[in-house]
Amino acid sequence: MKLNELDYYLPKELIAQKPIKPRDNSKLLILNRSTGFINHCKFRNIIDYFNKGDILVLNNTRVIPCRLIAQRKSGGIVDILLCQQDQSDKSIWTALINFNRRLGEKEELMLSGNNTVRIQLMKRLKEGWLIKTHPIIDTQELQDIGKMPLPPYIKRLKENDSYLESDKNDYQTIYADKNGSIAAPTAGLHFTDRLIAKLVDKGIRIVYVTLHVGPGTFKPIRVENIEKHQMGKEYFEVPQEAMRIISEAFGDKNRVIAVGTTVCRVLETIADQIKMLMVHPLLEKQRILRVSLIRGWTDLFIHPPYRFKMVNLLVTNFHLPHGTPLALVSAFAGQEQIMKAYQEAIAQKYRFYSYGDAMLII
Repeated sequence: MKLNELDYYLPKELIAQKPIKPRDNSKLLILNRSTGFINHCKFRNIIDYFNKGDILVLNNTRVIPCRLIAQRKSGGIVDILLCQQDQSDKSIWTALINFNRRLGEKEELMLSGNNTVRIQLMKRLKEGWLIKTHPIIDTQELQDIGKMPLPPYIKRLKENDSYLESDKNDYQTIYADKNGSIAAPTAGLHFTDRLIAKLVDKGIRIVYVTLHVGPGTFKPIRVENIEKHQMGKEYFEVPQEAMRIISEAFGDKNRVIAVGTTVCRVLETIADQIKMLMVHPLLEKQRILRVSLIRGWTDLFIHPPYRFKMVNLLVTNFHLPHGTPLALVSAFAGQEQIMKAYQEAIAQKYRFYSYGDAMLII
């Protein structure tokens, strides 16, 4: 697949700057990948497309306020996005730094508005920096000193923007539980407690997996032949109970619905392990004994002509051009059908990207 096949024009006014409230009042485009038929409704009506016995898989990662504003000794403002904390030395992080002038290794920055936190630039990496904080900053302290890592296409005033405070809740799913992401799994932002309760009442089984979103998810593809793109590794966990339910669904041929490209990548990463869990029907009761917690790192890059092993339906937002999520949905529904659906969404004035509307691919 060529990079230009993941390109499209989007009017700037369709880039969502704030979420719809209530969350499930956003628009939902239904794309039938077998027929190419497109339908439109509200997200709260997604329940009409699910059946009793379906397995709905959600990503319960929680976004940490990992954006820091620091100052150089000269007074220049430096925007730092903390990406991954070293597990052996908690003072060390990998980070992405946005600054329009050259920074030097060993340079020391001061956290803006906080004279007690210093940040040393240790080493320039191929992408980003290795930095050291004095003192150690943990995820709990980030709740007080950090800002939410909104994507750059969501514009906020530097000071006194009322949305800066509401973003702390709006840019989290209602079921966010495990700290670790630097971006939200945005397909899940549309769910409400009421909608989840209705899904459960209908007989849809809901399970949670964790994938901590890192730079790998939103890093743009820059090579013409997208197969040469290297996906960054991201940490994931699938609890024992989730593994049991998903493996049973696979064995019983119940539909597995992935909410978001992050969930889709987790399910496809563990697909071969789930197949190995399948046992002879006479030994069905022993299946649970063979299921355990799965954890690890995935750099699975899904793009056409990938053949999906686990996922039957996909809930997703509308994605940026030249991105790996757009490549994934193109693999799931076909590039031509996805581009047709995107053009339909643009014509119908759908709101795009993180705070935007959603699509269900069936």
